[in-house]
Formats: sequence, C-alpha cells, structure tokens
Amino acid sequence: MAGNTNPQTLLGGYINRRGGDRVTGEPAFVLRMEPWSETSLLVDFYTRHHGRILARARGAKRPTSPMRGILSEFSPLLISWNGSGATKTLMKVEWMGGFAPVEGDSLLSAFYLNELLLRLTPREDPEERLFVAYWDALKVLATESAPPAIEAALRTFEFRLLRYAGYGFPAEFRDGFYVLRGEELVYAGASAPESGPYYASDTLKSVVKLDFSNPLSAWAAKSLFRGVIASLLGDRPLNTRRILSELKRL
Repeated sequence: MAGNTNPQTLLGGYINRRGGDRVTGEPAFVLRMEPWSETSLLVDFYTRHHGRILARARGAKRPTSPMRGILSEFSPLLISWNGSGATKTLMKVEWMGGFAPVEGDSLLSAFYLNELLLRLTPREDPEERLFVAYWDALKVLATESAPPAIEAALRTFEFRLLRYAGYGFPAEFRDGFYVLRGEELVYAGASAPESGPYYASDTLKSVVKLDFSNPLSAWAAKSLFRGVIASLLGDRPLNTRRILSELKRL
C-alpha cells in the first residue's frame, strides 16, 4: 500500500466544511450503488462525520461523467453534496488515495462489512470511531492474505459495530461458562453445559480484549458475535453469509 495508511493521519489533512445544506470534502466510502435512472445512480455512502447517507449521483453512468471512474466500493473518497432531505444530491467526488484495492477472496469479506453497515446502522447517525474501524478492517483486507489476520480484522469490526449498536458485553466474567440466549450472554454455572455452544470465562476475557491469537478465542469470538448479529437481524439473514455458505458447498 502506497503512502501513510493511518486513518487519523490521512484524514487529518481534510477539512469537512458545511454551509447551509451543502457539505464539501467529506471522507466517505461507497456501501452500495443502485440504478436511479438511465444515466444516474442512487448511492449509499458511509461518511466520517455524518454516518450513512443516501445520495443521487446525477449523470454518473454517462461515459463522460467525472464520477464514472471514481465511484466504487472500498476506495476512500472525498464527497460533496447538497440537500437537507433524506436523499442528497451528490455534487463532486474525489479519490482520496493512499489505499490499495481489495481483491480476490477478500472481496466477499469486504461486502460483508458493507452489508453489516447497511443493515445495522441508521441513516445520518454519525460515529467517527466506527468509520475508523471500517477503514482499519478494509486496510487489512487489502494488504493481508493470511486467514488469521483477516479473521481478526472481521471480528474486531464486528465487536466495534456491536458496541455502536448498543450491545454491551459484561465488564467482568465469573469463573465458569456462559451461553448466548438471544442477544444476551448468560452465566450457565461453574460446569460446562451439556449442549453448546458455550464459552469459558477465560476465553471470553480474551475475546473482549480483542485477543484472537488463541484458536479457541478466535472461534468463540466468531460464534458469539455472529450469534448476536443474527439475533439483531431477525428473520432477514445477510446475503453475503448466504453466498459464502453456497460457495462452500460447491
């Protein structure tokens, strides 16, 4: 990856300016693009200071549009828009740079992150720490190929997203074992339950410290976080999870 990829350092050079209903120079990532008309797109962005916003990119599908080659997922952008309603009008898009492309097997993981943000964050509810967490996860997906590093990046993002969504893990764990009931982590006693999944307290202490160096804590984090996410999503599972399951069956 070329240049400095620390988000705080890179973003420190960009100043978001807001005047009335116009925002200029806002760091953002594309989460999803859909056709709006024959020549235009409807784009979901995740932004640093404004959270998730929806914007019309007028004329973006035209061959001569300056937006055509820039609007894409997983690339850091600077965007400007007008409008105070639910759907903004995109005025300008610039590529921020300093970021390697996400490619190959990591693409599905990156789309998984996007779907989590689309499903579990409300529009225009800013949380800069979550923006930085997303940046950090994409940086790993763009530069790492080792499965443990990729899995750790996904678990770290899931943990931070759940914190943002209001899910709180216990501050302390009693010695023994815990089970997940719905969205709640419940103490099950000093002895392991007869059926699982269940989580030992020592393992959970590593999980909440985001220490996934032990295979058991890595497994527990994946099982626990995805169990909570599934409960939050209800009867509408993630499309990326379904696609991954289908690919594994091939």
